[in-house]
Amino acid sequence: MKKFKILAISIVLIGLTFFAYTKASRFLRIDSCLDNGGSWDYSQEKCNCADSFKKSDLLQLGKKSSLVIRNRCAVLYYPNKLKISQSKNVNETDFYTSADDAMYYIAQSRTFFKKNQIQIIETESQIIDFKTGGTLIKTINLDASELWGILFFDGKNIPIKINMTNTESEVNRFLK
Repeated sequence: MKKFKILAISIVLIGLTFFAYTKASRFLRIDSCLDNGGSWDYSQEKCNCADSFKKSDLLQLGKKSSLVIRNRCAVLYYPNKLKISQSKNVNETDFYTSADDAMYYIAQSRTFFKKNQIQIIETESQIIDFKTGGTLIKTINLDASELWGILFFDGKNIPIKINMTNTESEVNRFLK
């Protein structure tokens, strides 16, 4: 009987270890994707936009991170921890109201971009370089901008800042 209990406990522990390993492995893949500026597609279990830039393009410049965008995509940018903290110190109630509004409009915009098969890159990077081939088209420093926003890059021209409340018409006008 004692051997049976030990065997049963061993089987359960092996099963739990395998389960934990697969969950940890998935978590690390998702984390790596997001850290490199991609967006994780949960339905297909894959990283989107990872080919939009090279891993070496994500640099640490002091406390500011820089991201290089090379292909057509929408860049959804968010505040980093420092900007969140500073904004909350000014007015915490306004911060949460703004965050709620921004998340709503970003979700609506994300739906539009997915429907139109436009790659989405989500980032907290403060400096974004837009390049075509090896040529720098535009560097955008988001240090002094709004906490949340959307930039649209067609892969050729200077990227535009999208009004989140009217994403569909602004992108369609830009693409014509």
